[in-house]
Amino acid sequence: MATVGDQLALPESGWRRYDDTHVGLKYTGSWYKVTSTNYYNGSVNVTTRAADNNYVAFSFYGTKIRIVSDIAQDRHSDNTITVDGVTESFNTNKTGTGVLNAIVYEKTNLPLGFHTVTITVGHNRTNFIMDAIDIDETGYLYGHALTVPEDGWKRYDDAEPFISYTGFTQRNSAVTGAYEGKSSYNANGSAVGEVVFSFVGTKVRIISSTTNTSRAESVSVSIDGNVEMFTARSATNQVQTLVYEKQNLPYGTHTVKIFDFKGVLTGTTAAAFGLDAIDIDFDGWLVRSIGSEMLTPDEGWKRYDDSHPAFLYLGENWIFQTQTGTPTLYNATHHYSARGMGGNEVRFKFYGTKMRLISSIGVTFADDITVVIDGVSEKCSAKIAANAATTDERQRLTYEKTNLPLGFHEVKIISGTNGEWRLDIDAIDIDSTGRLYHPDEVTDPIDLTIGKRIRCYYSTNNGLVGNFAFFGQETAPLIATSAGAGGDLYFICVDKDPAGRLKLIADRNIQHSISWDTINASGVASGSGVPLPKKGYYVSMIPAMTSNTTPQGVAAASTTYSASLEAWKAFDKNTTDAGWLMENSKWNGAWISYTFPQPTVINKYGIKGPNSNASTDSAKSWRFEGSNDGTSWIVLDTKTNQPAWSAGEYREHVFTNKDTYKTYRLVFTANNGGAYVRTMAVDMFQLIEEDSMPSVGLSILRLPTGGINSSDKDNEWDMYIVNSTLNGTIIAGDDNVWNYSGGSSWTSTTNSAGSVNRTGRGASGNAGASGYNPTSYVAAATATGFRPLMAIEILPMIRSFIHHDGAYKKYQTEALTWNTISATLPSEDTFINDGMDDLSVLDRKNEEVVQTMTANGLLGTGKLFKGSIDLKKYFEITNVSVK
Repeated sequence: MATVGDQLALPESGWRRYDDTHVGLKYTGSWYKVTSTNYYNGSVNVTTRAADNNYVAFSFYGTKIRIVSDIAQDRHSDNTITVDGVTESFNTNKTGTGVLNAIVYEKTNLPLGFHTVTITVGHNRTNFIMDAIDIDETGYLYGHALTVPEDGWKRYDDAEPFISYTGFTQRNSAVTGAYEGKSSYNANGSAVGEVVFSFVGTKVRIISSTTNTSRAESVSVSIDGNVEMFTARSATNQVQTLVYEKQNLPYGTHTVKIFDFKGVLTGTTAAAFGLDAIDIDFDGWLVRSIGSEMLTPDEGWKRYDDSHPAFLYLGENWIFQTQTGTPTLYNATHHYSARGMGGNEVRFKFYGTKMRLISSIGVTFADDITVVIDGVSEKCSAKIAANAATTDERQRLTYEKTNLPLGFHEVKIISGTNGEWRLDIDAIDIDSTGRLYHPDEVTDPIDLTIGKRIRCYYSTNNGLVGNFAFFGQETAPLIATSAGAGGDLYFICVDKDPAGRLKLIADRNIQHSISWDTINASGVASGSGVPLPKKGYYVSMIPAMTSNTTPQGVAAASTTYSASLEAWKAFDKNTTDAGWLMENSKWNGAWISYTFPQPTVINKYGIKGPNSNASTDSAKSWRFEGSNDGTSWIVLDTKTNQPAWSAGEYREHVFTNKDTYKTYRLVFTANNGGAYVRTMAVDMFQLIEEDSMPSVGLSILRLPTGGINSSDKDNEWDMYIVNSTLNGTIIAGDDNVWNYSGGSSWTSTTNSAGSVNRTGRGASGNAGASGYNPTSYVAAATATGFRPLMAIEILPMIRSFIHHDGAYKKYQTEALTWNTISATLPSEDTFINDGMDDLSVLDRKNEEVVQTMTANGLLGTGKLFKGSIDLKKYFEITNVSVK
């Protein structure tokens, strides 16, 4: 082991070296830099010749210290060093051969903690050289301003959403000189609150503002449960101060908690702490910790609000609350269960690999909430320490489960048994590529029974009754119940009709402000209804937009005349407003686009011309283009010198396209002489070429019956929506299921009030589900909406196994092999779940083997070619038995 006077080019084991250039070393007086490869890291700081009042000051955490300098005949012998107020002298003078990188001072066995050091340079010789300092291998310099992260580190601001604050009454306030100009801190005189974050890496630094009067003298920091201390005090006010450092942690995920802020100066309360930034490994990253505030889902996740109909709330007295103000709830709503309402639970299914519960947390919340995923139970807590906060914290990560196998998962979240608030549901996050399912949701109509539901897409255009497509799929957000016109909905199975067809009723109005006459003109309002096409028709792929980014996708334009004529107005399905308008005289090359959430096939588009100035401001020539990057565009259709438009005229254009593009746009290249191209509406369509319900035969669409007067209860609305529990799967008349509060629904019934009256049911005044409205406004697009009933015929299901060599087998087309299912006749469920639905794989077709001759030798020589045909899937069938 080296001692004072020895040369030490590198630190010994158990020590850590800081170079003379480190920002933590504060030089006072006259110093200059000398470079040489003989010095540690190639440089030293040297005092000016014969100059007095030269100092080096620093602070460190640890138990020992060494000063590395050089010893020579022109160096001072009267240097002093003060450690925690205790002063000692040390000598750097020596006659004869000098010693570079020499230990000139050493102090060990200091108490583990924070120490302040000042070196006072002597003055009896020529100068003093500062080469380096060594401290404990696990120690660190602190108390110096670190305005940028050092090499090997990267910095996260205090406002980073991965950092969780509890009880910080002043959050992200402006602080001059702080990192990013702001700092998060708790109030003076308060020891409450905590900061929690998690990171992947091996080291961490805490950057804070420090003062000598108003920062905590003692702060606790816990890393993975191991508690240490640091101070936020300094001799002078300073920002971006390194107050804590921990290195050499095992690589992995570490959770850090900063808490317990204490300290009082004479006559002054002082327990404030200001977090400014966090430094971790340059290749590390922050991860979410339980308790983190999550105002938006992280990358790779997507969020479903508590009000989503896929959530099934079970139990008594769930409270659904809309709340504004600060702190905010996600989408301003949540469901919660209070004291005395035990046993409440929420159920749902999802497809994916991970799930998060977003809820409110607080002092009076339960700490024993149960989360059950695929039958496996775990506990989580929404309770925080009594000294951590005085108000509830919103949108907090309360539970997380990752690394589930990709597939379907069933979830139950059960209320706790203690606390004032037993369970709070604000939102659920799952994989961005995943999907949320209602517990009773199916994806194939063949699985429908009473109480089950299936999702589908409804598209409408130009105010008419639209089309249905993509049964069992998630295509767009669910249609808004009070103002919707296109998007997704659920059809809920309520009964079988006398013909054996399943009766499905939409869970909401799927088209708002549509007249009964318009529905009747399509045949849907008649008693017999109309058959639904299975394929060969077009559907609009853009839902009714309510802004440039909601409910989904992005509407954009080259220019916009005013805020009331933005791009989305052309996609809002409103056939009476002015739509989109570009700036004056900027029509040539003007464009309007729509970006889908996922690449989509479009092979028809529609344009509605202006109601005013149609003769001059209508489009004459244009291009319709597609792109997957917003930069490179493919021209899909071109129109030139189109005939003049009449006021409000709507035109559609079909073109051939089988490719998917994320963004489509119309580019206008000529008009009819005006200053604009006025566009009331634009729509984009996809040709449905495949049946999304192959298990269904004839489907009939009609309106439900509604009763001729308020006393008539013998009708489908009362039977199913008002009074049925659907075999115990729902609460009768539940607005969370039927969404009737969004507006009245047309029925097919002529009302006893007169032959021109049709019965509307649902939210009429405050009548709720049984609301009754004998409206006579059948020709007007009133607030009454379109809620269809669909009757579907389920086709017989044929599933097969092959019985061969004493076993029932199934041919695996992917592996090209036979898989033995059972030695005995399989059960009905096995036939349904595993049976082959296509025996065409057994068709014996001619197979051709083509071998290409190549000149691969001298004339007169030959090559032997051979090939093989896989006949493993064939064997002799001598009889057929159907069971």
